[in-house]
Amino acid sequence: MTGVYQAAISNDEAKELIDLCCWDRLFTITVGNGDKKIMEGLIERWWDTTHTFHFLKLEIGFTPLDFTFLTGISIGSGDPPPFNLEAFADYESMMYTYFLHMTPHISENKHQYRGNGINPTYVKEYILQSQARDTTEEGEEIARAFFMWMIGQVFFANSTCVVPIGWLAALLVIEDVGTYDWGSSILARIYRSLDECSRCAPYFSGMWMILEERECQSGQLENVPSFRERKRRSGVWNGMRNATLIPWFRLLK
Repeated sequence: MTGVYQAAISNDEAKELIDLCCWDRLFTITVGNGDKKIMEGLIERWWDTTHTFHFLKLEIGFTPLDFTFLTGISIGSGDPPPFNLEAFADYESMMYTYFLHMTPHISENKHQYRGNGINPTYVKEYILQSQARDTTEEGEEIARAFFMWMIGQVFFANSTCVVPIGWLAALLVIEDVGTYDWGSSILARIYRSLDECSRCAPYFSGMWMILEERECQSGQLENVPSFRERKRRSGVWNGMRNATLIPWFRLLK
């Protein structure tokens, strides 16, 4: 996430627009190779009846205050971010209107559009490549592309690798992006996905890296017993079944 952010703010106008959201704290979160294993272990211990993580000798929660403290994104302030899929059904017209420089050869890149959405990797490539050319006239477009990537790859990440184009409704006026109540929508997605996974859904969606940031880097898991000391509630995480069972905090070292 840091690399895409740094590339986006290399354009002065884009930096000003992105800074209006006051999400600086969010951009400091890093995701390492071991984080997904920790996340999977956490999900195995989530109980949808209490909305807490249950361990052998303790119980850990994840509250709205935790979320705001870690990300800097407020909850309950402002209107819900708008979403309108039908308004942007004409992909070609939409891209030329809002992402003109990102699609100079749009007819050759239609494979990047899938099921009413756009591939976030395509958006990321545009942002990263913008550092190698003069982007004086592209500030607003780079900022809009960055927010689009954040929505699809961080806020509401899923296994489809698609950012629903309906989210563009929240990005029409870039200056207003930070006024919406993103926190409630993001946290609701995290809770919903945790509940579904606790009932054996095979995929987790949403801002999963926040769980690792909350429970591990805060030091709360340093004294938690290893995976071996508690039977898993679900068998859907096959990758964890044969993993070496060690205390979670050691995965961060």
